[in-house]
Amino acid sequence: MAALTSCRKHGFSLLEMLAVVGAVAILLSMVVVITANRDNPEIARAAMRDLRSSLAAARQEALSRNVPARFAYGNIVPEGGRWNRGFHAVFSSGYLVGSTQFITRGVCFAETSGEVWFGADGRGMASSQSWSNGVHEIALVRSDATNIPVGRVRVYGLTGAVGVTR
Repeated sequence: MAALTSCRKHGFSLLEMLAVVGAVAILLSMVVVITANRDNPEIARAAMRDLRSSLAAARQEALSRNVPARFAYGNIVPEGGRWNRGFHAVFSSGYLVGSTQFITRGVCFAETSGEVWFGADGRGMASSQSWSNGVHEIALVRSDATNIPVGRVRVYGLTGAVGVTR
């Protein structure tokens, strides 16, 4: 009996070793998944592509209906209290045109909310948001605690053209 207790003091049991190895494996897999999704440039490209397409749709709506159209955007705050992701929608004549679209998970807007107006001629119109040198920029950032910029979409007021910068 004394021999068994003396061996026990100098090592770990198989069950204890398996529990530790299992816990380390679970933590490691969580870190790999979080890191892989965080630095994926395709997430940023998809968000900017969707935003650019929706802005172009708002401009097209203004041109085709010959009335001003408004592109509205903003961020959603989940129960946790941090920005989760952003949304954008196109309005024409006071009505929602199409459905509200959510940008890619993990990306949100740098500013809380905003809007861009397109005139009946398709040109960008000044609204409550600032236009610097005839250009309105909408910045996208990561929605994690870092808020690292992922890109900008620009609307040029004179022509209404939409461009993407990284």
